[in-house]
Amino acid sequence: MEYVPKPWGREYLCWNSESTAIWALELDPQKSTSFHCHCRKNTGLIVLSGQVSVELLSAKFDLCSLEKINIFQRRFHKSTSVSPQGSVMLEIESPVEKEDLVRWSDSHGRTDSRYESERRSFAKHEGFLDFNDCQINKAPIRKYGLEFWIGNSNSFNFTGDDESNLIVPLEGGLMHERESDLVVGPGDVLTLKVFKLLFENFAPNKNFLSLYIKKH
Repeated sequence: MEYVPKPWGREYLCWNSESTAIWALELDPQKSTSFHCHCRKNTGLIVLSGQVSVELLSAKFDLCSLEKINIFQRRFHKSTSVSPQGSVMLEIESPVEKEDLVRWSDSHGRTDSRYESERRSFAKHEGFLDFNDCQINKAPIRKYGLEFWIGNSNSFNFTGDDESNLIVPLEGGLMHERESDLVVGPGDVLTLKVFKLLFENFAPNKNFLSLYIKKH
């Protein structure tokens, strides 16, 4: 398994499919990503551990474990770890296009640089997330005090679950009348409460696949 070294820490790919890529970002204490946007893709950010401050052009949000924000295309944003031990978060991107990156400013001097090309391998003793290990009919991954499952619309039993748990569509979604008319789709991050409300009115299409994250 490889990761991309960053001046603020490192990131690595833990899911990649036709519609969605999920990257795990490990931010060092008090370090920030660039202030950047994506012209063509939507992004969801989910904090797994620590606390992250997400800045937009005219707002700032402090997020803790299992809290999220949806960043739509062309929306400038920056993430800063404000935890003494650093922070870990997921970045969900759709469509899959890592070079879709415009930096406004960067404290590490990368304003005019492209996405990094260097790759390094994890040490044997290091743990990392690989969501291919928790697909349908497999045990969940447990890390950061959370559980991660991947399944289709028939895989999950939400009875008694906390409505702040998160659903991340990976392929397909909830449709209006046609397979292509999605009211929820890849690149979105929803709380279980919102997902259940939408599920009452909109059916999953035939290739719906999602990541479910809950507290362990």
